[in-house]
Amino acid sequence: MNQRIYRLLCCTFLLFFQNGILTAQESPVENKTININYKGEFQIHFTTPINTQNFIPASTAESYVVKQLNELKSITIKTDKTSLPPTVLNIKETSGKIWNITIAYKEDIDLENESVFDFADNNVNRANNSIVLRTTEEQNRLTKQTDPIPYSSAEDRDMLLKNYPGIDFSLPPPAQTFNLLETGKINLTFTEDLYNNKKTGLKLAFKHEMTSIGVVCQDIVFDGNNVYLKLLIQNAGENEVFLTGSMLLTLLRQNGSSLTLYPSHIYPARFPIVKPKFQIPVIYVFKAYDVTAEDNLKFEISDRQQKTNLEFSIPGSAYNDSKKD
Repeated sequence: MNQRIYRLLCCTFLLFFQNGILTAQESPVENKTININYKGEFQIHFTTPINTQNFIPASTAESYVVKQLNELKSITIKTDKTSLPPTVLNIKETSGKIWNITIAYKEDIDLENESVFDFADNNVNRANNSIVLRTTEEQNRLTKQTDPIPYSSAEDRDMLLKNYPGIDFSLPPPAQTFNLLETGKINLTFTEDLYNNKKTGLKLAFKHEMTSIGVVCQDIVFDGNNVYLKLLIQNAGENEVFLTGSMLLTLLRQNGSSLTLYPSHIYPARFPIVKPKFQIPVIYVFKAYDVTAEDNLKFEISDRQQKTNLEFSIPGSAYNDSKKD
């Protein structure tokens, strides 16, 4: 009897102690389930870099190959097994958030649509108030900036370091997430030719009186399973440069659902610094999906310092009309 009471007291104390730790840390925990199989490589996106990752039980780790990507904010996971033991992948982000991800085996997976798991909060680190650019027929007549990063001399590089300490312009913005499973399927020659081609299939211009930055959707081009969205970033300001930051395209379905279309590639790889009174094209490459005329494609772009977040919508009808060309 005494032993039973002792065990009960120990369990009660342990639960109380664990609850106290969780309350003190206030670390949010979320449970998810993903399906994988031996036929593909699966990608999981998080909001902040991964601090720790553990398989539970630890012995199941040998069934998987895990790689960290995207500045440690994403992982790929694959297996060569035809069946998997009961497994939970425990992930802790640097933000403190904890994920318990149950890994299940599923034989019939649609690798085209079920290989990416997006657990990231795509609104984190973006400006609180987005400026929604409106469609306009008027286009600014600005000079084309031939060099996307016009700071090539040592003097210019020193100026960048002085004015924007802590920013590495040779790398994509830290908030930029890529669909790395599709990156190797990009036709770089096709991308460069489209970038240098002066002909445009579309001329959907977007601007707002609250900002000097405007965007023109010049073309939507299909090549194989990829879509190339060619945009012209315009800086009509007098003094301030625009430090092109992270970009994100989201498919908004008519039924209220949405699908994040992460880029598999952005060209040029060094995100442009757009000088005042100049404009620069950018190509956002993503995997093609079926879109209805009633759907919309919401495009978001921010500056590297995350002071400004701009967004605009491309109608699904424009997407489909480009597909016919």
